[in-house]
Amino acid sequence: MTFNELQQNYWQKDTAGSKLTIDSDVLIREVKRNREAFESSIFWRDFREVAVSIILAVFFIHGAMKTNNTWIAGSLIFLVISILFVAGFFIVDRHIQKKKRPNHGESLNACIESSLTQINHQIWLLSNIFWWYLLPPAIGMGLFFSMTALELCRHLPLMNVLPMFCLIIVIVVLVLWAVYWLNQYGIRKALIPRKQELETMLKSLINGKTN
Repeated sequence: MTFNELQQNYWQKDTAGSKLTIDSDVLIREVKRNREAFESSIFWRDFREVAVSIILAVFFIHGAMKTNNTWIAGSLIFLVISILFVAGFFIVDRHIQKKKRPNHGESLNACIESSLTQINHQIWLLSNIFWWYLLPPAIGMGLFFSMTALELCRHLPLMNVLPMFCLIIVIVVLVLWAVYWLNQYGIRKALIPRKQELETMLKSLINGKTN
C-alpha cells in the first residue's frame, strides 16, 4: 500500500480543516506489515545468494582438484575465494545491520524511521553493487579464462583460440552489465519511490504534531 492510499484511508481532517487526526493503530499495523514484507524479501534474497555462492564454490573446488594444470587450478581457487567473498559480504553486512538497527520501540515514527533506514541501506548497497558483487568474481573469471586460453594455445593455433576467448569475454561483460542495470532499475522503480513515500509520511506526521 502506498502513502497516498494510506493517507486516503486512514488520515482525516475535521470540518474546520485545522486539526489532523490519524487512526494510528491501523497505520502502524500497515507500516509494520510493509516493513516485515520488505525484510522477508531481503532475507530470502541474501539466502539465495549465499546458497548459490556455496554451490558454485564447491563446484569450482572440485574442478581445481581434477585439473592437472597448476595455473588453471590456481585461477579456480582464486575464483572460489572471490565468490566466497561475495557470500561473506552478504552475511557480514546482514549481521552489522542487525546490530545497528535502532530499538526505538513500536511507535509510528519509529516504524517509519526503521523502514527508511533499511531502504536507504539497500539503495546504498545496490548503488555500489559493482564493487562488492560484480568486480571480485569478474576478476576471478577473467583470470580463469586467461589461464584456460593459454593452455589451449599450447595445442591449438592462436587464431582459433582468440575469437573464442573474445566471445566468452564479451558474453561475461554483457551478463555483468545486465545484472548491474537491473539492480539500478530496481532502485529507481521500487526503492526510491518507497523511500519518498515514507519520507512524505514522516514529514506529515511531524507537521501534524507541530500544528
